[in-house]
Amino acid sequence: MKPILAIDPGPEKSGVVTWDGAKVHMAKVCPNDELLANLAVMAGMDERESVYCEWISSYGLRVGATVFDTCRWAGRFQQASCGAGGSFHLVRRMDVKLWHTGRGSSKDADVRGALIEKYGPPGTKANPGVTYGLTSHTWQAFALATYVTEVWLK
Repeated sequence: MKPILAIDPGPEKSGVVTWDGAKVHMAKVCPNDELLANLAVMAGMDERESVYCEWISSYGLRVGATVFDTCRWAGRFQQASCGAGGSFHLVRRMDVKLWHTGRGSSKDADVRGALIEKYGPPGTKANPGVTYGLTSHTWQAFALATYVTEVWLK
């Protein structure tokens, strides 16, 4: 399977992971403007790779400016991906959480725990595991990537 690019967008920085169903090829947290400028290269758009981006859903709760900033960045990532000839897909965060933990109320730590249970601990530099090198927002991007490969691309 060709690697896919998964994005956990944030208001200023986003987690990005490339995943082929067996191996993480790249995992980083980068400023949104840097991601936007390099999205076509990072996603391998010259090979028509797919980009999957976590999407925010409204559940009737009040939200602040950071949520709207995150939505704006997701839209900019979509525009850049499609403009480069790639395919772009929005994936609801709730679906990712339900797939990995069975609960929509799960927190990031719960999702991380479920991923470690499924894929093993990160390991060490000398003996890296599948999740070695994942930090902060890249865990959520990895959760998105694994959801996509396990559910959408079966």
